[in-house]
Amino acid sequence: MENKLLKARVELGEDAEAFVRSKLGEAVVAIAEGQANAAYNELARISPWRKRRIQQLQTQIWRAESFQQWIAEIITEGRNSLELLEGEN
Repeated sequence: MENKLLKARVELGEDAEAFVRSKLGEAVVAIAEGQANAAYNELARISPWRKRRIQQLQTQIWRAESFQQWIAEIITEGRNSLELLEGEN
């Protein structure tokens, strides 16, 4: 059972790496980075009493950064699983 789970994680990690290297993946990551950067820039200049807008910008940053973090975690988990599988052989 554990080997099956490790193999699934390896495959998912490989898929995530292939996605990030693809044109679509590059575009999605660039969009996420661009949105986060734009939100950071606006957040740096916004008036402190605009609480709703600040909250919207923080959510935009969280969403963009979370997406990138999730992909990175899947890739890392896949690589770690591959090392575990190779260590068993």
